[in-house]
Amino acid sequence: MRSLERMKIVEILRLSELGVSHRKIASSAGCGKTTISRVLKICLEKGISHETAKQMPEGVLHAVMYAGAFYA
Repeated sequence: MRSLERMKIVEILRLSELGVSHRKIASSAGCGKTTISRVLKICLEKGISHETAKQMPEGVLHAVMYAGAFYA
């Protein structure tokens, strides 16, 4: 999975917690539904909520989100 910028991850989490569909989140974030599903799955596994992500510096959020992953 390609690395997403911090603001997109925060926005994906915010919209998801509001109950917005993956299709609408994907349209808003400018990425695919599969990417939305992957981001939300990783965040769920790592215990990252919208509020948590919002408070994390970009480098820390990326380190947690993409730990051990190789992306281009």
